[in-house]
Amino acid sequence: FKLFQSSYDTDELGTVLELNRDPGKIPTYFGYFLLCVGFIGNLFTAGSRFKKLAKFIKNNAPAALLLIAPLFFSIELRAADENYLANLKANSRVHANGAFAELLVQDYMGRIKPLSTEAGEIVNKISGTDSLYGLSAEQMILGMSLNPAFWRDQKIIKIKNDEIKKMLGLAPQERYASFNSVFDENGNYKLAHALDEANEKSASRRGVLDNELIKFDERLNIAYLTFRGVFFKFIPVPNDPQNAWLSPNDAFADYSIAPQIKGVLNDYLNGLQDGISDNDWAKADAALAELKNYQRATSAAILPSESRVKAEVFYNKASVFKKLVYCYMILGGVALILALLGALCGKSFMLAQKILFAAFAASFAAHTLALALRWYVAAHAPWSDSYESMIYIGWSAALAGIIFFRKSLLTLSASCLLASIVMLVAHMSFVNPQITNLVPVLKSYWLSIHVSVITASYGFLGLSCLLGLLALVLMALKNSANRERLGAQIRYITAINEISLIVGLSMLTLGNFFGGVWANESWGRYWGWDSKETWSYVSIIVYAIVLHLKLIPKLGSIYVYCVSSTLAYSSIIMTYFGVNFYLTGMHSYAAGDAPQIPAPFYCIIAAVFLIIALAFRGRDVKTI
Repeated sequence: FKLFQSSYDTDELGTVLELNRDPGKIPTYFGYFLLCVGFIGNLFTAGSRFKKLAKFIKNNAPAALLLIAPLFFSIELRAADENYLANLKANSRVHANGAFAELLVQDYMGRIKPLSTEAGEIVNKISGTDSLYGLSAEQMILGMSLNPAFWRDQKIIKIKNDEIKKMLGLAPQERYASFNSVFDENGNYKLAHALDEANEKSASRRGVLDNELIKFDERLNIAYLTFRGVFFKFIPVPNDPQNAWLSPNDAFADYSIAPQIKGVLNDYLNGLQDGISDNDWAKADAALAELKNYQRATSAAILPSESRVKAEVFYNKASVFKKLVYCYMILGGVALILALLGALCGKSFMLAQKILFAAFAASFAAHTLALALRWYVAAHAPWSDSYESMIYIGWSAALAGIIFFRKSLLTLSASCLLASIVMLVAHMSFVNPQITNLVPVLKSYWLSIHVSVITASYGFLGLSCLLGLLALVLMALKNSANRERLGAQIRYITAINEISLIVGLSMLTLGNFFGGVWANESWGRYWGWDSKETWSYVSIIVYAIVLHLKLIPKLGSIYVYCVSSTLAYSSIIMTYFGVNFYLTGMHSYAAGDAPQIPAPFYCIIAAVFLIIALAFRGRDVKTI
């Protein structure tokens, strides 16, 4: 018998418990174990389809196959402001990016983190970039906190919509607005009426302008709170049961903060002014060291270790995941071009193959180390929210390429492009990359097993999708001169496709078994027809059908398999994005704000069906 919380009273003072009795836990888990053994054993059993495909790949590798930024902008400054910005840029770099970056702050969710993380998140939300005016995020936050009057006149708030620019009297080419530019001479908010109308509409009725107004207003409010120093809570309240921390303004007004600490805080703020204007940081450095000692003495039990703080600052500065988007994209693009040239012309580019392999292996190693670093910094496995799960899917896609790329650079190309696409989506505006505390139900080792296995399967199934699409492209390019050569290569990458799909389907199913165990341990039931559970089950059925179509005589062609393996990934997209962002249920921990479906998505769908139609004439390929 177990008790589980099923709901709670509206006043949050009482809880409603559910009594669960599971007489069959041991045989159920033993059944899961046997099913897992069966799936894993399939990969090693002599005579299995997996073994047959592996042998085909080993014996039929085509010899001729080959696989293979930031925006800068200038902003004019008034002559009177150049000295201030020049001093801030030159004099504050060492302090801001060093000791100041490692100062611990408490965010609104209660997480204790280095100011470097808070600064990067705030600047990115306000301006959509990591830095402006040649200043790091830490330098900008330092300046905005000490001299808000100056920064209210600077163009730092990202603005995209032309209609909003028109409302504010800005030129169409402007990319940023200043805080003061949104108010008229009487101090009235120029967007107040339009914003009220947008907020009164339900989310489903809001148009592009409504959503952009709400987003711009959010950026404006974040800037306002930054000017007031609300976000920078780095003064712990002694003996507080909730471990509350205060911002400087609140600390000065709070009687529980000792006068000597208020004096140190005052010395630090004055020392910052001296440092920026005269490059004299002695007073600021000494005061900051005392504040850090006070943090350690007052809240030692909840503070991350110094090594973890330094690791998080390094993680912020390195921005490995953002850089990998471009790295994977370039490698995949070059590999795809050379692979198609090799396939069509019968040429071999062995030197390029070795270079691309080395670059891809180095990128994958960097990806792995960055995941491990985030794991260490966050103190939990890096797949607990939308951002983390997507960078993990990108890693699994790269891993699939590492496993299957040795004889086929088209596979390397597909895995690189898939990894870059997933990583690119992870860094879009509707995905929050912020490291957060885990909700209690996610603090389970079964979560790590369940989510890591099921999410990794998305990478293998994504590789299957892209390989199917590449095979269809080759079918569309077939003619009388290259029929045999392309036919051999289509069969080869289709074999890799099917192996990747078998591994992906096995991991997806095993992940669901582990999910049943996690659900039983967390909620007292194995299955509840939750949205994510249902769509994961749908995906298993879809891929099981794809894998067994070859047993139906009229549907056993390579063309049908490539089409079905390509389109089947739509069930994974629905399972991940559709459920996370558009449906509700128990699996809402990784969800974010529901984004609008971008227009290019429909173009991609149209392009896929066009490729399928063009490939029909080259569908005559010998089955494996």
